[in-house]
Amino acid sequence: RFGAAQARKFSANSGALGALYTFNQNFGLAANFSHTQRVPTYAELFANGRHVATGQFEVGDTTLSKEKSNGVDLQLRWRSGQHSASISGFYTRFENYIALIRSGQEQEELPEGVFSAVKAEFHGFEAEGKFRIYEKKGNLNLNLRADYVRAKNSDTGEPLPRITPMRLGAGLDYQLGKFSAKLDVAHSFKQDRIDANELSTSAYTLTNAKLNYHFTTQSIHWDAYIKGNNLFNQEARTHTSILKEIAPLPGRGFLVGVRANF
Repeated sequence: RFGAAQARKFSANSGALGALYTFNQNFGLAANFSHTQRVPTYAELFANGRHVATGQFEVGDTTLSKEKSNGVDLQLRWRSGQHSASISGFYTRFENYIALIRSGQEQEELPEGVFSAVKAEFHGFEAEGKFRIYEKKGNLNLNLRADYVRAKNSDTGEPLPRITPMRLGAGLDYQLGKFSAKLDVAHSFKQDRIDANELSTSAYTLTNAKLNYHFTTQSIHWDAYIKGNNLFNQEARTHTSILKEIAPLPGRGFLVGVRANF
């Protein structure tokens, strides 16, 4: 149902400028400024029908122009021996952020999603750290991470759809010769800052583990491993997914395999 043939032509330019200042051997401050342009995809321009994979009727906008944004981020870095950490904050302003937004209407018994361009603002932070906590018999590292983003329509102040909630994570990484083991716990908070026509998602915690044995035979590098995902079988729905209302993440699962690199 595309109708008469149409054509759009675009030329996009992007650039960035960064700087790093070192206070001493442990601390540094990085700054980045960027201007980004993104041309709309063919679907964003010309879609007009069922999208089976997303379970909705998508409608494009042939008048969309290039998506333009200006952003800045600052990052404080720290390193001391085997320990390192960083925290950064960012702010991005979009002249015309292209998003697939539910209209609240239906077509052919499917919810209608319309590609629209709106003025938007994004801001948030990211933090991560790696700390060596044991190294007598093998090395044991503690990994910590966190991220948060807040996004809104600049004209109306309303939240944008499918924005990830705040997330926290912690993990242990152990290495002894050819053997390694990982344990990771990731918590995603409830997301109730939502667009008018989407549903909120509940908080969840995922626990994953991996055991790995690395060996070499005749210049071929092998890894024999076993992975356990979502060990406590939690119901988890990714807020960024269009299908979050009907398709949660997989439950408890195990994977055993061998990988070769040569």
